[in-house]
Amino acid sequence: MQESIKIRFFDADNDGDGTIDRQEATERLPQIARHFSQVDTNQDNVISLDELEDAQLRILERRKSAEIAVEIKKQQDADAVTASKRKQAAEVVRKRTL
Repeated sequence: MQESIKIRFFDADNDGDGTIDRQEATERLPQIARHFSQVDTNQDNVISLDELEDAQLRILERRKSAEIAVEIKKQQDADAVTASKRKQAAEVVRKRTL
């Protein structure tokens, strides 16, 4: 992944200055262009390779957190279904013993 980011970065750096400005991002990295201000963390109106790599890490961290939250919700839902079934089974047993 790291190598892919570098390749895309240097491919987008049309003037070879080691940074990507808004125009270069718009032409070659439209997703980055849409989020240019968030990626340009030092607000110098260009994106460095470090800023792009940091942005990618933040995206991956958010994605992983979201996946974990989904898994937790699934487990909670499964636990609730299990608890409901146990309650229903206990009620059936209770009614039969009456």
